[in-house]
Amino acid sequence: MRSRYAAALIALLILGLATVGLSGNFAPAPQPSQWLDLPVGAILEGDEMPRLGANAIAVHPTRPVVVAGGNDGGILRSFDGGDSWEWLRGVLPDEYEVLRLTFAPDGELAAVLADASAYRSRDLGATWEWLRGASDVIYSPGYPDDRIIFAIGNGLWRSGDGGATWSEVLPATEGCPIHVALPPGFASGGPAYVPCCDHVLRSDDGGLTWDEVPNRDSGLFESSALTRLYAPDDELLIGIGAWNGAY
Repeated sequence: MRSRYAAALIALLILGLATVGLSGNFAPAPQPSQWLDLPVGAILEGDEMPRLGANAIAVHPTRPVVVAGGNDGGILRSFDGGDSWEWLRGVLPDEYEVLRLTFAPDGELAAVLADASAYRSRDLGATWEWLRGASDVIYSPGYPDDRIIFAIGNGLWRSGDGGATWSEVLPATEGCPIHVALPPGFASGGPAYVPCCDHVLRSDDGGLTWDEVPNRDSGLFESSALTRLYAPDDELLIGIGAWNGAY
């Protein structure tokens, strides 16, 4: 079930809430050549409604809940997989765009705003509390048990107590954003990975220390500016370069 939600999330991010399809238990599964329109525009009528462009979207890991964040700090929420929506006014600072939304495995929700501040919600976006300054927040796949969160902001920061305290585990890399890829096996002691433009770092102790991964082709990433890694399972890593595509 969770993989279906993840597939829906990827489709929504690519199409920017224009014409998207959700496949899962909470909506009719479209054929491969079909897309279902999400009726977001239907709730944006009226003088008091914002002109909300969705920059970020997150799908709950176990429930048919979809949350979208817009360019005025507004939050849209659906409890039926996107068939109907409600607008949550003033729950986040309206002067900043919502750039990222991320659900933890237990349903905790993190939002990153354009001013590089991160907030979290434990009630599906109804109320929020400040988490820390960050440009991205990544939850451990084992978060309900290990309480590990990574935050990116002037370096890589790690919390092992659900965000109560933080420690810097990697310094900022000049001219290159840092991202964290956590395979599913991270929850049971598996590795974590960080792309750093022309090389990749790996941690085998829960993100406390990091070592460079040997690169068979020493020039592979030098002209690519590797900025992001995806780890859909414990054996596959997909790297995204700023110029030369994916690896």
